[in-house]
Amino acid sequence: MKKLLITIISSILLVTSLFGEEAEYDFVYALNYYNGVSYNSTIIPPHTKQMYLLADSMNALVFRETSLYYWSLTSEFKADWAVKNSVVSGLLAVKDSNGNIQRFAGQPYVIQYDMRDMANTISIYWGPDAFSQYDKFTKMQQAYNNAVYEYNLALQDYNTKVNELLQLSMQSSLSEEQLATFPEVPEPPANFSLVSTEINLGYPMQFSEGKYEMWFEDMNQKEIRDSRKRLVTFSATSESGGFKVFEENRWTVPVDFPDSKKTLFTHKASTLYFQPYRYKQFEKYAYESLVNPQQTNVKDQMHIWIPIDQDFGIEKLSLSNQEIAKSGYKVIQTTGSKLGYTISPLPDGDLDTSFEGIKLDFQALGDTKRFAVGRESSVVILNDYPGLGLIVSLSSLFPLLLFLIIKEKKKHIRHKR
Repeated sequence: MKKLLITIISSILLVTSLFGEEAEYDFVYALNYYNGVSYNSTIIPPHTKQMYLLADSMNALVFRETSLYYWSLTSEFKADWAVKNSVVSGLLAVKDSNGNIQRFAGQPYVIQYDMRDMANTISIYWGPDAFSQYDKFTKMQQAYNNAVYEYNLALQDYNTKVNELLQLSMQSSLSEEQLATFPEVPEPPANFSLVSTEINLGYPMQFSEGKYEMWFEDMNQKEIRDSRKRLVTFSATSESGGFKVFEENRWTVPVDFPDSKKTLFTHKASTLYFQPYRYKQFEKYAYESLVNPQQTNVKDQMHIWIPIDQDFGIEKLSLSNQEIAKSGYKVIQTTGSKLGYTISPLPDGDLDTSFEGIKLDFQALGDTKRFAVGRESSVVILNDYPGLGLIVSLSSLFPLLLFLIIKEKKKHIRHKR
């Protein structure tokens, strides 16, 4: 009887799933936002009622129907695009603080940049420009592919000719005429550094600093559920020069050091590399909400410095009446099974630099304890105390020693009783 009941219930559930109402999906905004340096993507789910964008910067927004699920590891909702990913047609409506409403139609767009200088080359193109720029990109990419193909053929031909001459040299010495025909090494084409997205459909969003209200309307200008949001556009509060700084033994982990009355602490034996950068300061909550609209941090008045791009105008630093110039450096991995690397000045004629920076070897800069860096910031050398490590180690044993004394004392008291 129990098995029969389970079978009947399973059949009812199966029929309900087959003939019941269609599952209701979620409406989300998919956003390609500009963060001051590059374009990144994120989603704004229904429960997020306010979104942030950089003022006077172009962004691309799409309204989509999808299936949302909660990801507990990051405490945020994610879209299951494989289940459903439908672009909703309609108009994007935006109302400013004066009550004026603008409606935007969807347009094709493409994002492109040069990897060698992304901050100064990144652009978003709309409408006919998107098609022309994408066509230009594909032609340049094809030309590069053809050049690589021709180079590989020339390299094969070069290797064949060299092998033939080597075979002849093993049989007899080569004549002057044969040496004169020794092939030249083919030059590889320059690396293709342009990057482009595919052509997508989106709604352009570029507004001056302020507060707005936005929603999405279907083709009958009816507002679609879960589409109304508050929009805040914000600007940088200040700008500054500065540096990305990293230690010689951690060259892949730089720290940001904007020239803003900050102090960098280091020790006498350290060697640091300074890379000049331009920085912008933003309200921390607004910027983090731009990057992650689902963040739940308490709003505060703190600020955050963001590196925008390298400052190629700074070629040297003046420290203790010394001028230290920016140079190119090469990181060479240690051969063998032992992990490690060395950083060496770029050899003459070698253009394959790992990074450029201003090297500060504080051991060689004398006994100065404070160095002015930039207009407002400084580097302070901390004193090294040879016996400090031993003192710290011994002090860590104090709780154990105290525990043993108390234990022995209790044991002694019990014996007396």
